[in-house]
Amino acid sequence: AYDYQEAVTEAAPAARQTTEDEIAIVGMSIRFPHAETLEDLWQLLAEGRDAITSVPAERWESTTQGGGFLQHIDRFDAAHFGMNAIEADHTDPQVRLLLEEAWKALENAGYPPLVPGADAKQQVGVFVGSMYLHYNLLAPDVQTKAELSLMSYSSLAHQLSYFYNFEGPSKAIDTACASAMVAIHDACESIRKGECNMALAGAVNLSLHPDKYTALENLGLIGTDQTASRSFGNGDGFVPGEGAGMVVLKPLSQAIADEDHIYGIIKGSSVSHNGRTSLYSSPSTEGYQKAMEQALQAAKVPAESIGYLEAAANGTPLTDAMEADALKAVYGSKASATIPMGSVKSNLGHLEAASGLSQLAKVLLQLKHGQIAPSLHHEPRNPLIQLDKSGLELVDTLRDWPEGNAPRRAAIGSYAAGGTNAHLIVEEYKAALPTATDYRQPALILLSAPSEAQLKSYINRLAHYLEQQQEEMSIQDIAHTLANGREYFAQRLALVCADTQELLSQLKIWEQEGQFHTDAQWQGQVAAQQQVYPFTQTEDFRQLMQTRLQQADFSELAPKWTDGFVMNWRELFAALPGRSIPLPTMVFNHRSHWLKPLPEASVAAESSPKPKAITTEESAKETTPPTEIDPQLRSMLADLLQVSAETLEPEADVTLM
Repeated sequence: AYDYQEAVTEAAPAARQTTEDEIAIVGMSIRFPHAETLEDLWQLLAEGRDAITSVPAERWESTTQGGGFLQHIDRFDAAHFGMNAIEADHTDPQVRLLLEEAWKALENAGYPPLVPGADAKQQVGVFVGSMYLHYNLLAPDVQTKAELSLMSYSSLAHQLSYFYNFEGPSKAIDTACASAMVAIHDACESIRKGECNMALAGAVNLSLHPDKYTALENLGLIGTDQTASRSFGNGDGFVPGEGAGMVVLKPLSQAIADEDHIYGIIKGSSVSHNGRTSLYSSPSTEGYQKAMEQALQAAKVPAESIGYLEAAANGTPLTDAMEADALKAVYGSKASATIPMGSVKSNLGHLEAASGLSQLAKVLLQLKHGQIAPSLHHEPRNPLIQLDKSGLELVDTLRDWPEGNAPRRAAIGSYAAGGTNAHLIVEEYKAALPTATDYRQPALILLSAPSEAQLKSYINRLAHYLEQQQEEMSIQDIAHTLANGREYFAQRLALVCADTQELLSQLKIWEQEGQFHTDAQWQGQVAAQQQVYPFTQTEDFRQLMQTRLQQADFSELAPKWTDGFVMNWRELFAALPGRSIPLPTMVFNHRSHWLKPLPEASVAAESSPKPKAITTEESAKETTPPTEIDPQLRSMLADLLQVSAETLEPEADVTLM
């Protein structure tokens, strides 16, 4: 069985000294408006594009409302996640999104998402932020509505822990718009306390019913001008957005030892509450400032070391001004040079519970590309915000993020109606330069999918991804990741390539012809019940395959893998040279799953109990005290209240202390 705790390779030379408190982000998956991959998101940010649109026609009819919406939220690969069609229809689409994003995040981190073998238990934690459960509002009948009313936030996390067989903490977190950041903070703390050795932390937010918009509009929270109502702009509210995603977290020292790909380092974080303010929903400059100072203290870095601020600014005038004042006090006042500042909400809208995840994704992509993306629609400026001589500046064009003597660092802020504040300090990771090697042998590329159509789609996706890379990737890293960081499915292809360019060429030939132009290729379909051959379980056979692998002689090994021979392939392929790198993740077999009327919905609706309005006369009748108490009940009450049974009378006034 593949064990997350035991998947440790020989440690690479450390590029830096680590502390026990530092947490590495080793995997990430997102689904945001107009951005279903990290590559899509960076292109949207770098080009300064706006993802806000009108309400999709399939949601509800509106000519005035808008936001950042996901496409095809009804689509889900039910069979892959062990659900029948009816079960998938009745599962909240937020759960379905999270199941898929978790799979993608684990693959992105280079870990096969499932744990082969029912007895293999993994100390992996799941922490999910969310704030709305509105799927039941779409119920087509009384029975379905009653069933969905039992849905709780806990299932957003518990469904993931159940499916992936994870035994670490499993928590759903609702702190309104700070939910994602609090989920990430709690996941880091759980790792530090030893409750889990790896954690999935993420969030989800969907706008499923027009009642949500109506309520927010009635409260004066949604901006009347969808362009002006953005981060630091002269608007009067925020623009809602949808999103989902996950990050995979590990202790930094372990991630380095395991040669994981590291997106960035969480140096420290904080979560706090404002306490009592003038109003329940009022922001607090002092409370938010305190959260920033606590995060810097936890990270053990000075405020002047921060090179970028990703603000929580959502477009509401008072909260944006509050945040600007706090940022000026903590960061601007200590800056030796002007600190660039921006907010991804200006592109995507306010993703509410998932907003912190979108902020983190933007920062990590900026660290990767060494650039700072522009913030949109902040002119004309909110008149309550004055940045002159503040030490802060809003970024309005794509610019380089220069390297310095110290690693690049960013601060990410989040706050929520009701008083929760969260703050995160993130630092870039500079990997040690790989040791020079003369390894020039060809690589074995393994590709698999549940169906032929999915396999073809994955080949297309991988070819497109390799074409878009600005720097050539190591063929050994690609081979290592596909062999060790993916599940093996029924449809299998294997081929041998000398370098990445040959792989790309062969993939493009397959796109056009359905086959490779090489003799070193094998294809097979594994039966549901795989035949176990005793000789493949022997130590002699394993050593023979190990020798063939080291000699780059795949002529015996590859066809046995494509034909589905049962043996410990992961143990064998762990010896392949290379390290895990981000590659395109699995192509799901999506089908539409949405609530449908039950066959006998009309009968169920008539026979289902309805809430009953109690009249004054009925109320008086029901509350008339009884004339005597049952002796057995009298005795039980006397024992409970520790009084004499004789003192209990039907009309007695008894107060429980």
